[in-house]
Amino acid sequence: MIQHLSRPVTLMAAILVLSTAAEAEPVTYAGKLGKSDIVVEFTGDPAAPGGPLAGRYFYRSKGVDIPLQARSQKGSKFELAEEEACGADNCDDGKAAPIAAVWRLASSSNGKTLEGSWNGKSALPLRLERVASRQVTENEPSSPLDLYDFSFMKFFGNDTPLTMETSPYDYLRVDTQLDNGKTTGWPDATYRYVVDPRTNLPRRALSNCPATFQSRPRTLCCKTGTGAPTSAHWAAWRRSMPVSTKAGRLTV
Repeated sequence: MIQHLSRPVTLMAAILVLSTAAEAEPVTYAGKLGKSDIVVEFTGDPAAPGGPLAGRYFYRSKGVDIPLQARSQKGSKFELAEEEACGADNCDDGKAAPIAAVWRLASSSNGKTLEGSWNGKSALPLRLERVASRQVTENEPSSPLDLYDFSFMKFFGNDTPLTMETSPYDYLRVDTQLDNGKTTGWPDATYRYVVDPRTNLPRRALSNCPATFQSRPRTLCCKTGTGAPTSAHWAAWRRSMPVSTKAGRLTV
């Protein structure tokens, strides 16, 4: 009897293992590259066993995606290859983007911190702290392009709320101090222009509006008037940036 029961138990264990593996979630970290503030998203958890990780990152002062291609992973240590800016001169005719630097990182046992070095024309220290993960709702990402496609499909041109739960990486990208213009408007609603200083792109933000507007997720700042990040902020930021055909890289 025990022998007959062992097969279903073994099968259930295998299903649980596969389910756990399929639930790998992209993880966002924030920290320093040299003296510069950066935010990084990896395709999986650096502290979890698995294949090499890919990712993307941006400097907080720029907000522009830079792809990180998977290179190698051994235990708690892993490497990624940072792509150079991609254009017609160096990425034409299907050529792979040139490599600007190699990231060498080691994860703490619980994955809360990553430390290592950025190795390009010079060597700079890297120190990152875990911020949050996000749920994978469709295919598990394995490349920088997969991560970019998630952001584009999720927030560009639709009403998906942009929060630390839906995408901590994109939330931190648009969570920047906006320059506020003069308030103007009508008797029952007022607005002002706000400008992201990284793009100099103006956009109207409602500072006082009728209650009928307050349920519209794409209405900027309607509820608070403070410039809190929304999917509309992400879409406005994205419209100001051209995008390369290679790895979904955003370039300035």
